[in-house]
Amino acid sequence: MTLAITAVAVMLACLVHPAGWSGPRPRAPGSPVRAIYCTATAGYRHEVIPESIRIMRAIGERTAWLDVDATERAEDLTAARAAETDALVFYTTGAIRIDPERLERWVRGGGALIGIHCATDTLSKSGVYVGLIGGEFDGHPWNERVGIRVDRPGHPAASAWPLANGEFVIEDEIYQFKRLNPDMTVLMSLAPGQAKMEPGRPYPLAWTREVGKGRVFYTALGHRPEVWRSDEFQRHVVEGIRWATRAEPAPTPPPSSATPAHWQGTPR
Repeated sequence: MTLAITAVAVMLACLVHPAGWSGPRPRAPGSPVRAIYCTATAGYRHEVIPESIRIMRAIGERTAWLDVDATERAEDLTAARAAETDALVFYTTGAIRIDPERLERWVRGGGALIGIHCATDTLSKSGVYVGLIGGEFDGHPWNERVGIRVDRPGHPAASAWPLANGEFVIEDEIYQFKRLNPDMTVLMSLAPGQAKMEPGRPYPLAWTREVGKGRVFYTALGHRPEVWRSDEFQRHVVEGIRWATRAEPAPTPPPSSATPAHWQGTPR
């Protein structure tokens, strides 16, 4: 289906009307998921943004169950637009003009929040937002080829890459995090033994969260254009959106023996 890139001030929000942020209107049976790809920046602006918008547009065009709109203005979401949106996909930075408490209420009411890469470098002064997305960006010691361990190989969003001994290799800018929310299920993490890793520090790179009636999916990948162009990354994002919106039933991911004890918990 189509993705229309609009600058109409009816999308991603000054959030003036709290009632519009109680959650999305239920989708009619058989209707597509309604997503907005938001690339608002109030800090560092990634060079890949224009290409990422084109790629999200192509994903929308070829994915029958998904409609994607896009905005580069965080002021554009109105309460009415929030009520008509199933998924917000953030590739954002800095103190964008969104009320974190209303955003959290929207997710708790059944909305799906999907964060890509720099979405954790957003609204860092808001504990509500950091807790909602799952953590805060704390530097990127790696911009090179690294090993990624898949901790939940049964999860659709973690099954895009072919694996060798439960891992795959990718070349991208790799984040580390602080203020990690312990209420998360980690899908992928930095493989042990990489240079510059600190002993005892967790290095999750993709995770999910259940928040009330809604869901959150986050991936730290997606800095480099060649990553965005890859079929594996695009599938990773699409399956994250699918899982977060419950577009199709997803199997409960089995526990992985490779998952550190501090990531174990109720599968999500």
